[in-house]
Amino acid sequence: MSVIARFEVIPVREGSMSTAIASALRALDRFPVSYQTTATDTIIEADSVEQVFAAVQAAHQAIPDDRVITSVEIDEDRRRTQEMGQRVASVQRELGHPPQRIQPPASHHASARHAQQRPIGQQAAQQPQPPVK
Repeated sequence: MSVIARFEVIPVREGSMSTAIASALRALDRFPVSYQTTATDTIIEADSVEQVFAAVQAAHQAIPDDRVITSVEIDEDRRRTQEMGQRVASVQRELGHPPQRIQPPASHHASARHAQQRPIGQQAAQQPQPPVK
């Protein structure tokens, strides 16, 4: 494939966007493209810019909301074939490990730090129990 793009389709609404995003991704399934969704956007890979635009347009139109914002960034290397997996693998070779790190939420950091400060074998403080009558 020779075109790699990133795009985001944002339904302007309150609450979860998961259902609308899933509709947009289902629209991509009708095109000869590869894609991978991240927490903030979708990476798409195609043989031509025309395929990217057609797929992104379909994803945009699949959002049922009254207002939709779509942005797209396209990288077309006309000198050679490129694939998103090759790019990630190249960075991984340089880095020496997969280019990702999953940190637990900050609330886990505080409880983990607190747990490390307790003497070995000491349990977390329990909630006071009401007296038995």
